[in-house]
Amino acid sequence: MSENETLTVRLNLYQKLAKIRAISDAVVKELRGFNYTYSDITAILAKVTAGMKKYGVSLIPSIVPGTASVEQVTLVNTKTTKAGEIYDATTTETQVSAEMVYRWVNDEDPEEYIDVPWFVVGSQADPSQAMGSGLTYTLRQFLTNY
Repeated sequence: MSENETLTVRLNLYQKLAKIRAISDAVVKELRGFNYTYSDITAILAKVTAGMKKYGVSLIPSIVPGTASVEQVTLVNTKTTKAGEIYDATTTETQVSAEMVYRWVNDEDPEEYIDVPWFVVGSQADPSQAMGSGLTYTLRQFLTNY
């Protein structure tokens, strides 16, 4: 090998994902809502997409055809007033669910990919909001757990 030639090391998809995990480190849970503390999806996406861009990896989410379900559900929650009286609060919401697949793709070799089965579920008054919030929550969980 001459001085002008450089050795190019090609990483496989597993190696690229390991590098992305290393530079994406933990995102602090700093948002509060519904008695939970959680990470902002934009903070997670910023770290992960920077790594995806650097190492040439794409993430393609898809709903598995024929698995989507939309139904109305009635929830009864026992609550307590400030005066200490117990009562049941009934709400009706739309619940959506579906099987999903997240596909990691090596941009340098699109035939190299990893399919990860996943699931989406969301519940809101409006069906489109239920699906949207379910997809956002699912993406947050997928990225922070994968």
